[in-house]
Amino acid sequence: MLTTLSINTIFATIMNKHILALLILPFILVASAVSAQQSSKSKSKDRFREKDSPVNKVELLNLTTINTKSTDYSPAYYQNGFVFVSSSRKNGAVDKNTGETFADLYFSPFDPNGLPTTKTDFSLDLRNSKLHEGPVTFSRDFRTMYYTQGNQKDGVQKSDRSGKIRLKIYEAQKGPIDWMPKGELPFNNENYSCTHPSLSADGERMYFASDMPGGAGGFDIYYAERQPGGTWGAPVNVTEVNTEKSELFPFIHPNGTLFFSSTGYQSNLGGLDIFFLGKDKDTNEDVVFNMREPYNSPEDDLGFIINDELNSGFFTSNRKPGGDGLKGSVGKDDIFMFTIEKGIQQVRPATREAIIVVSDGKTGKPVYGAEIRKLKAYGDGFVDSDSSMYDLDLQPSLDNPEVYSMSLKPKNPDRMRTPDYLTDLDGRSYADFLKYRSYMLVASHPDYLLTQQLVSIEEGDDQVIIQLKLNKSPDCHRAGGVVMTDQLGTRIANAQLKFVHKTTNKSQTVRTNLNGEYDLCLSESGDYLVTIEKNGFNPSNYSFVAQKDRADRQEVRLRPTKIIGTNAAASPLANSVQEGSLIILDKINLDPQQSTMNSSTTNVLDGIFELMSRYPYMNIELSAHTDTRGNAAENLTISQERADNAVAYLQHRGIKAERIKAVGKGGTMPRNRCAAGVNCSEQEHKANVRFEVKVSYQYP
Repeated sequence: MLTTLSINTIFATIMNKHILALLILPFILVASAVSAQQSSKSKSKDRFREKDSPVNKVELLNLTTINTKSTDYSPAYYQNGFVFVSSSRKNGAVDKNTGETFADLYFSPFDPNGLPTTKTDFSLDLRNSKLHEGPVTFSRDFRTMYYTQGNQKDGVQKSDRSGKIRLKIYEAQKGPIDWMPKGELPFNNENYSCTHPSLSADGERMYFASDMPGGAGGFDIYYAERQPGGTWGAPVNVTEVNTEKSELFPFIHPNGTLFFSSTGYQSNLGGLDIFFLGKDKDTNEDVVFNMREPYNSPEDDLGFIINDELNSGFFTSNRKPGGDGLKGSVGKDDIFMFTIEKGIQQVRPATREAIIVVSDGKTGKPVYGAEIRKLKAYGDGFVDSDSSMYDLDLQPSLDNPEVYSMSLKPKNPDRMRTPDYLTDLDGRSYADFLKYRSYMLVASHPDYLLTQQLVSIEEGDDQVIIQLKLNKSPDCHRAGGVVMTDQLGTRIANAQLKFVHKTTNKSQTVRTNLNGEYDLCLSESGDYLVTIEKNGFNPSNYSFVAQKDRADRQEVRLRPTKIIGTNAAASPLANSVQEGSLIILDKINLDPQQSTMNSSTTNVLDGIFELMSRYPYMNIELSAHTDTRGNAAENLTISQERADNAVAYLQHRGIKAERIKAVGKGGTMPRNRCAAGVNCSEQEHKANVRFEVKVSYQYP
């Protein structure tokens, strides 16, 4: 039987151990108190076996960019980043039991190396409540969230008859503005706690921890299955892992492996340690594996998650610095990142074989030797901004050549990274894909136009066949090359080249990209006159004869209109974008009242990072704009937060603070007719949601 100690009494009895002192927080509220108690129902040790998990080479990193002197813990993957729990807010309601503000949810996007970057509020509706929120788990489309919260009514914590504040699991749906609470789950109860939800990849099973009666002791891990109609069935005890003490923080991997933390195994290094339920390679029996060092320590280790590929992940610990030089926590509980050289030996990713079939879009005949490259895709419709696959492109406005729209364009296949797959004589290639993952497939062939196709790999018994159709390249002569300055040899971006056929007088134009390169498909053979123009340079021209099956490559050099010095990097002519130019970043997909950055935002910011890295004397003023709907003051606040978050991301990537200024302009500068109060379509309003980057230069 559980005692009826008040929450304050329990807290006072366990202050000697920090993770237990955080009892009042949702992630461990009453777990530690009951973990020291013995259940009236004992558990026979012969019901499970325990083994050590052989540890491959592991690199461990304390995430000092987001960890604070307060409590930071329990990350959950969300789009291209993770959501985590922290009580680090400087202002707001304070929990008198911990002396910290109530725990809130934060989001940190990953940089191209998979490292968490900045720390931003995840939900405006949930933040600053007088309740602890988290940990959380998400559906695979990131439209549904399940989260732990203290038992409450109308936003006020509610204790049971004994004075305890029980924990419950709640559901929220992504709304047009913010997350919309949908109520608590049916297996919650006023007399015991349910906490730490983890949803399976197919959304059909939820794991959680509970101290409900009938368990093995302390907190046990349970699961509930989704029923017809979307409700949840009765909880089932996971007897393979539960002990007489406490098991908490379940994480169910897409391949079905259950990771968790426990105080109940004899192999514990101390406090909560991390374990997983796997198969013994010799007997094929269910075995509980101890993750051992460096995942586990003499302190508390919990909140473990690992990516689909099983080669990197995160966990929480309040460990002390180790004798091997490993850094400990910077404050109380910190989030650590780990990378594994060869994955976990007893666990394999959840993969599914697919057949990729590439055929001619007109004849249906198989295409032999097609190159296929695979990129990750995210819930907001954006893919990895892989520099080996895409070029940063600035498209000048027709009205103003110094106003640019930024985008990413696929490179020519001969400049892309090595293909992941090649098709055989039947136009087929066999590939393994991770289940429950979206991909962008890029298919190319010298005789065809490049094509891109978004695919999602689901669970199922039927064979997966992915059809990719290629269209023939136009019958043309390819002309390409590079435009540079005649003195410094620096490449000139956005130079315009006009090709005029001397016989027919037909013309085609092309402009150079940020690398000063151009590529054009000329529709006719014969003699051409080419004129090259760029502001700040004297025009130039050349002639050539276009012939079928013959590629033309030219190196064009332009003479500047002004004499310049010998310092190429400090020369204005070394810059692709001139002083005072404006770059519009509108290919983003932001929620109306959210400052959280998603992959669409980080993609374009990675482009700005690339530009500023290339031109070290470039400075920018980065302004964020909202549409005109809603409260003007709130829009101004949101836009300033977005600008601050964008600048913080660029600083994380390595751009110095003095090179960037953040400005929030709210809805004060709509670029179309949609002023405040004007009835506009959703698409028209969305056109006003953007970042703008104003360029300046400061030379030594």
